[in-house]
Amino acid sequence: EIFTTKNVLEKEQSLIKSAKYLAGCNWANIPLKTVEHHIHNQSIQLSDEQKSGVYSVCMESQLAILQGSAGAGKSASMQCVRDIYESIGKQVLGASVAQSAAKNLKNEAHIKSLTITRLLAWLDTDRPPISNGGVLIIDEAGQVGTFQLEQLMNFAKELDFKIILVGEDKQLDA
Repeated sequence: EIFTTKNVLEKEQSLIKSAKYLAGCNWANIPLKTVEHHIHNQSIQLSDEQKSGVYSVCMESQLAILQGSAGAGKSASMQCVRDIYESIGKQVLGASVAQSAAKNLKNEAHIKSLTITRLLAWLDTDRPPISNGGVLIIDEAGQVGTFQLEQLMNFAKELDFKIILVGEDKQLDA
């Protein structure tokens, strides 16, 4: 049996609907040569798995997922993704539930980052930190609550920015 409330179930259904919508949007088309150039010119050589992940999140969809176990090199992959999007004029911003994870994203992948709580408060103003054409990388995405993730998906639709969810699927088992 599954126990939940109507409100949570509705939010989960809304989140799924938004995720499917964003995943189906043709948001930005990055030339393959641009992606390959940045993959091959990183200071750290990316593994085949990391390269595959970078290609995957640089597809034209407005929603992408980069999944890997701890120590798999997600930070190096995110740095490469940041380089790719910035090279085509896109603003890249990072966010995480915990302040320490946001700092790690800034220090390891060189991505300006904030907490999800701060980001949501700022997105609801007339001067959001990310907007049309930007890229939001959410680190440790499995820790983001349903209500917050649903809000972020709605802002992505409204403000036309891409969301890249990064994390480890085994981090928070049911």
